[in-house]
Amino acid sequence: METELTAWLRKQIDEDERAARAWLPLGNPTAADREHVARQDPARALAEVDAKRRILNDRQEELDRHKTYLDRPDTELHADMIHPEWEYTVTEGPRKQWMDEDTPPDGEGWERNVDAGDNGWERFDYHEEAYWRRRRPEGGGYRPAVPRHILHLAAVYADRPGWREEWRL
Repeated sequence: METELTAWLRKQIDEDERAARAWLPLGNPTAADREHVARQDPARALAEVDAKRRILNDRQEELDRHKTYLDRPDTELHADMIHPEWEYTVTEGPRKQWMDEDTPPDGEGWERNVDAGDNGWERFDYHEEAYWRRRRPEGGGYRPAVPRHILHLAAVYADRPGWREEWRL
């Protein structure tokens, strides 16, 4: 159940790997080559490729677990932000300084997603997040929510062919 976004992102990561491997067997590098390699270490690039693939694979396992979401109670679907009749979003601000945790996102119909986080919000090391939901309009169709971390990974490749503006945060 791979999404178009994750399939596209995997292709971009494969291209990063190909480019990094092309730099590895430098025979007689020029000064410019050495400077470039020092800044764009192929070993680091390959480690980054591996990390991105692990993130995507973790996401794929999560999607596979949720294939049977219709058998789950609404509260669990809201907790995982995958209920087919609802759309979800997150607002965030700096930890212990954020006063807008009760301000819904722009648009009509948003309510606190009390089934996600700690009664609809969570505090992390450096920021806080508030979770929101609203019913999809009739016939609005189901679009699985793409986690923010996947959108952040994809945004690095926004200048490449196949990028869609709908994937931008």
